[in-house]
Amino acid sequence: MTRQTLKEIIDVSGVIESEHDIILRSEVNARIVRLLVPENNRVSEGRALLTFDTSTYTLQLQQAKINAEANKAQALTDLKNAKKTLQDALNKKQWLIAQNRTQLDKVSKQERFLEKEFKRIDNLRRELVVTQQNRDSQKQQLDQARIDERLARTNLRKIMADETEILTARNRLNLANTALSNASKQGDIAVQIAGNNLEKATLIGPFDGTVTHWDV
Repeated sequence: MTRQTLKEIIDVSGVIESEHDIILRSEVNARIVRLLVPENNRVSEGRALLTFDTSTYTLQLQQAKINAEANKAQALTDLKNAKKTLQDALNKKQWLIAQNRTQLDKVSKQERFLEKEFKRIDNLRRELVVTQQNRDSQKQQLDQARIDERLARTNLRKIMADETEILTARNRLNLANTALSNASKQGDIAVQIAGNNLEKATLIGPFDGTVTHWDV
């Protein structure tokens, strides 16, 4: 009898699976330029596996930047114009107030003068120095001066209280500020999206492993 070592061999059937298995799909539609890793080759995490034709996405990124700058520039111009409109409205109101104050001061002085003059004429009429016609004419001038003074005072109050043009200009300024903010945000988003698409034009290995099969 011969002494020997016995080996136990078990035949089994099954499927060997890797710990991590993933099918990579492109997130962009573009022409493939180059496969950087052949099949059955190991790669490290972050390694570029294939590249696409990025010309379209490069142009889209450039166009997004151009559009963003143009929209921001237009929004800034609109904001500048809105600020000028508001300042013009404020200046106009101050000018109208000054003009009407001057007018009120003028008619007030005229009224005071005519009051004194009427008193003088009225006294002379009592002394029969002037005619009744002269007195009535002087009274008519005084009455008109009083009307002019009340009208000038009313106009001044209306101008000081009227904020219509200024409120309209302020609303336009608020809208311009909002438009600038929106243009800036939308432009940044468009540039970011275009930039992301450009980055996606390269397929990257998500972890260390082996490229088992290409289907392109």
